[in-house]
Amino acid sequence: MAYGAAVQGAILSGVRTAATNSLLLVDVTPLSLGIETTGRVMSTLIKRNTPIPVRKTKVYTTEEDWQTAVDVCVFEGERACTDANNKLGEFRIQGLERAKRGVPQVEVTFEIDTNGIMKVTAKDKTTGARADTTISNNRGRLTQDEIDRMVSEAERHKEADQAQLRKVEARNQLESVLYNAEEQLEHQPNASENMRSRVSAVRDWLDENENPSLNEIDVQRRELERAIRY
Repeated sequence: MAYGAAVQGAILSGVRTAATNSLLLVDVTPLSLGIETTGRVMSTLIKRNTPIPVRKTKVYTTEEDWQTAVDVCVFEGERACTDANNKLGEFRIQGLERAKRGVPQVEVTFEIDTNGIMKVTAKDKTTGARADTTISNNRGRLTQDEIDRMVSEAERHKEADQAQLRKVEARNQLESVLYNAEEQLEHQPNASENMRSRVSAVRDWLDENENPSLNEIDVQRRELERAIRY
């Protein structure tokens, strides 16, 4: 580290030798960068140690019918859920396509320039609605000691984080099956009473259970899928 700092200092001060001329210093992102999605899950756009400048884009959608606005919360960190990561900022995009959940397509772009300044942009591909925020390389950012601690904690809690992520994904899958079942009921007035009662029971169960186990979620999904088939 001392040698590297000495070489960097020499380069910045204009010293030109065979040693400095053969080196290229590349800045990297110290932590992964992304946004919060359903279930407080961290969706990473730029991974830790990615060289800058860099530009990455991902497409997201809505989780509710007829949703025309959404908050974009920006985080840095290595944990699967945003609770343990560092929030850098947030902004709201309005004017999204008014459609059923899962239909709108919102492009979120992270762009970091050579000065470490990050611009986050959200754009609806259909309506053209757009919003953004700019985050400087020192606003709300962590010290090196804090970064090292977060990386170490992420490694220690890796298994627990993966278990939590599986549970969130299972719940999202159950909600998707339930949503499709409710859609079916709207267009099938002669649907069985068993299906109607099961759909209603699962909706009530989800509303009453904020933190069920993975097994409980899977049981609810299997029973709902069975009711839909028969």
